[in-house]
Amino acid sequence: MNRISSLKPNAFAYCSMLSEVSLPECTTVGTGAFLNCYQLTTVNLPACTEIPAPPSGTTVGVFASCSALSYVNLSACSFIGNYAFAGCSLLTAVNMPACQVIDARAFRNCSALAEVSLPACTKVSDYAFNNCKELSRAYLGPNLLALKVGAFSGCTALSSITVAANTCQLESSAVFYGTGITSTQGSIFVPAEHVDDYKALYGWSYFQSRIFAIPE
Repeated sequence: MNRISSLKPNAFAYCSMLSEVSLPECTTVGTGAFLNCYQLTTVNLPACTEIPAPPSGTTVGVFASCSALSYVNLSACSFIGNYAFAGCSLLTAVNMPACQVIDARAFRNCSALAEVSLPACTKVSDYAFNNCKELSRAYLGPNLLALKVGAFSGCTALSSITVAANTCQLESSAVFYGTGITSTQGSIFVPAEHVDDYKALYGWSYFQSRIFAIPE
C-alpha cells in the first residue's frame, strides 16, 4: 500500500481486523475512511494534508469508533475536520506539527490524550479538545489567532498552557471551563513582553493572576 496517493470515502470502513496503517504517499483521505476499525492502533499518514470534516448534518468523523487507536502521525496535515477523532478514548499521541486549524470537536472525549503541541496552529475551534480528561499540558505556537468557546473545557487535568503568540482572541473564559487553568494552581505562559497585554485582553483578563512569562 506504500504507493497509494488517496483514499476514497469509507475506504477501510468496517475493517474490524485492521491494526496498523502506513501510507507514506497518501495525500488525501475521504470521509469515514477508517470508520469502525475497532482494532486499529497506529496510523502513519506523513503526506496527508487534510483530515476532512464529515458530510453536512452528520458527526461521523474519519476515525469514528476507532476505539483502540493510540498513535497517529500527521506530520504534513494542515487541517483536522470536526469530529475527526472524537471518542478515540485510547488515543495518547498525535504528531501534527504543521496543523493550522483544529475544527470543532475534533478530539472530543479523547480521554487518554496527555499532551498537545500545535506549533503552527492559527485556530482551535469550539470544543476541539472537550473532555480530554488526561490532557495536562498544551503548547500553542506563535501564529495562534483564536481559541473558541469550550476549546479545552472539561480537560480536568489541564494545569499548564503555553501560548507563544503576541496576541490571541479568547472567545470567553469558558474556553478553559472545568480545567486546572481556572484554579489557583493553573498557569498560562505567554511571551514575556506581552504579559501585561494578555492580562488586559478580553477573556484573558479573567486569568490575570495565572498569566506568566514563558520560561527562558
